[in-house]
Amino acid sequence: MFRRFSLILLAATAIGVVTSHGASAADILRKAPPAAPLPPPVQDWSGIYVGVEGGGGWGHQDGFNAPFNLRPGFGQFCGEQISPFDCGDSVVNEEFAEFDGVLGRNRHFADVNLGGVNTSGWLFGAFFGAQKQWGNWVLGIEADVDGADIKGSTNGTATFHGTGLSEAPISDGGANLLLNHNVSLDTKIDMVSSLRGKIGYAWSPNWMIYGTGGAAFAHVKNSITDSQFLRFGDDCEGASFLSCELTFAAANSFTAQANQTMLGFTLGAGIDYKWQIDPGSAVVFGVEYQYFNFPTQTFTFTGPEGGSIAFDSKETINVVKGKISYLFSLH
Repeated sequence: MFRRFSLILLAATAIGVVTSHGASAADILRKAPPAAPLPPPVQDWSGIYVGVEGGGGWGHQDGFNAPFNLRPGFGQFCGEQISPFDCGDSVVNEEFAEFDGVLGRNRHFADVNLGGVNTSGWLFGAFFGAQKQWGNWVLGIEADVDGADIKGSTNGTATFHGTGLSEAPISDGGANLLLNHNVSLDTKIDMVSSLRGKIGYAWSPNWMIYGTGGAAFAHVKNSITDSQFLRFGDDCEGASFLSCELTFAAANSFTAQANQTMLGFTLGAGIDYKWQIDPGSAVVFGVEYQYFNFPTQTFTFTGPEGGSIAFDSKETINVVKGKISYLFSLH
């Protein structure tokens, strides 16, 4: 009997010990803290990028004063005729030089001041760059090149008609002179490019504002059409050329181009939004404004018969463009 009771007591004790340990293990599992979450991937603005851009531009090219510079050999001269329209005989340079003093005193009355040319149009191209973020600040460098069609035109005219230009009055053998001058200018920028530094401020992982500035380049095509006409009479008895004993006329008209690559500077600002695709790449959408300034440059136009017109001009351009690029993230 005693032996049976001892076995029962031993079995009960073993069951209690096992039950107690099982409860303690379950309690430990139940109270274990959750595992710490993995750190989020780095999503800053550091990396290299390439993209396309396009938009509109407007600007201004300074005008110039086109001188009246008709000379022998620049056109056809006719003289020794009763009518200035009869060009059967050519007047040689030596004979024309007799009247050069009269022309020298009066030809500038037919100069044409074109003033400025306003330009506008579109541009489209590509850009690439690299940047690195420190805290909220982003430093980088960017280059772009755009084909463009930013153009404008202007024209001007001047006329001078003087009588009695020699020492003798018109009624006693004076000279009669008529100068007509017409000038038109077409200008077109067909390429704009820049190499710029960039400093930005990212107030969130997805938004950044920035300023930019650096060297700028542009290719400009200037086309000029210059028409000049001179009518001269000497030993005149009245204001009409028909009253002159010696008359002649000279005319010149030519169209020429002066194409040039301009060097200047650019300043601008923009805002970007970044759509993170994965930790290693993102698509960036942006809007940017740029101001271009090209200092004074000399353009020289040469006519088909040796005449030339040269002028100094400077140019400014304003550009607003949309941009989209692919950012290869580097951390």
